[in-house]
Amino acid sequence: MTDDRLLRFAEAACQSADSTGRMAQIMRRASDQPLRIAALGGSVTYGYNETGAVIPYPELLCRLLPFQTVLRNFAISGTDSYLGLLLTARDMPQFAPDLVILEYAVNQGVTREMVSVYEGLIYRLLTLPSAPAVITVMCVNRLGYTSENCLAHVARHYGLPVISVRDGLKNFAWDEYSSDDIHPNE
Repeated sequence: MTDDRLLRFAEAACQSADSTGRMAQIMRRASDQPLRIAALGGSVTYGYNETGAVIPYPELLCRLLPFQTVLRNFAISGTDSYLGLLLTARDMPQFAPDLVILEYAVNQGVTREMVSVYEGLIYRLLTLPSAPAVITVMCVNRLGYTSENCLAHVARHYGLPVISVRDGLKNFAWDEYSSDDIHPNE
């Protein structure tokens, strides 16, 4: 994807901005100390692609940022926010992230219970002692499945940024984004 097309994708994908003020706080801190970024999600966040030659998007993001970062990718292929909640309870307090990237929309069910688990995960992240900013990424598969409609509602309730891959792809052919049914190309 060319830089121009990537910019158009990003403009279409950004549905809502951070209204918590946490992003501004961590950006100010990042000038003095490395920004600690945690990534939670499934195979998209893990960096899976059938070609095997893909750099995970959280790592690409860190390369684009104009300051030092420390990335810990907690993503595990095929998982939903229930496992993310367990990983958060076990690992996040010790890692003390400044920013958490959260991506489960392709693997997440849309039952009342699963949406409640997702909300519980967001609440747990926001109440960590490190008070991280949280960005939500809503992926989609080739057939159009995503739990974005439910999960984005929860994210916006908490004032979190929502990045919609579905919206970003509206003016693109699927093959420009992915060589399989779910996972992005680099």
